[in-house]
Amino acid sequence: MRFQVLGSLNVLDDHGVPVLVTAPRLRLLLATLLVCAHREVPVAELAEVLWPVDQPACPRDAVQTYVRRLRALVGRSRIETGLVGYRIRLRPAELDAAGFRAAVEQARSTDDLACRTAVLEGGLRLWRGAPLEEFAEVPLVRDAVAGLTDEWLAAVELSIAARLELGRHHDLVPELRALTRAHPAHEGLWGHLMVALHRTGRQSEALAAYDDLAGNLATELGIDPGPGLRDVRQSLLTGRLADQVRCPCCSSGISLSPGVRPVAAGAVRVH
Repeated sequence: MRFQVLGSLNVLDDHGVPVLVTAPRLRLLLATLLVCAHREVPVAELAEVLWPVDQPACPRDAVQTYVRRLRALVGRSRIETGLVGYRIRLRPAELDAAGFRAAVEQARSTDDLACRTAVLEGGLRLWRGAPLEEFAEVPLVRDAVAGLTDEWLAAVELSIAARLELGRHHDLVPELRALTRAHPAHEGLWGHLMVALHRTGRQSEALAAYDDLAGNLATELGIDPGPGLRDVRQSLLTGRLADQVRCPCCSSGISLSPGVRPVAAGAVRVH
């Protein structure tokens, strides 16, 4: 059985046939157990998630009813009963988020840039859109999704950095333009765009990209670009950037902008 949270919530049986989990609270229960797969979720916490207001007279019995219904769909042994609550039992290959994390870990462990790029592309293909968007108003799920989204963007940047070092800057410019439009306050992406533009001989556009970022940060956050981006700009102005093989913004401190949203694999790549 496979569970997908990197997009809408989906469950597939061993043959790839969708398992229909349609009741809203049943879907919410499953999503909660999946994003908390590393721990036992207390009954009281599940009740708070399922009924944030107007909880039933006996929350424990109500949660047990929903757990029983979920077990009927995914297998009784799948949902373990603990001392104070429930935990979903998964093998790493059964959860797409675990597969994505494994791919990123593998990519980080290799110095072979072509291999790193290929492994990352495989991991990023697991993303089908914004994770668990239907539960965006549920704090526990929303917090878990925020962490996943940060991991997605870090993987995207790792892939871009590897492809820049492989000399694929021409292909990266349209992809980075789309990403910076989607995340106008993300300094790392703008830094990569500046480097890619410079390496394609578009010096004035690279400097204009810095000005665009500075305007975005001033408007949205009231701040200036960080030292990493300022160094990239200075290197462009002095002509020192051409002598650097490694992208200078890869090791700079990067702050994720508010509202970062992942997209389906390939959705921002322009060929």
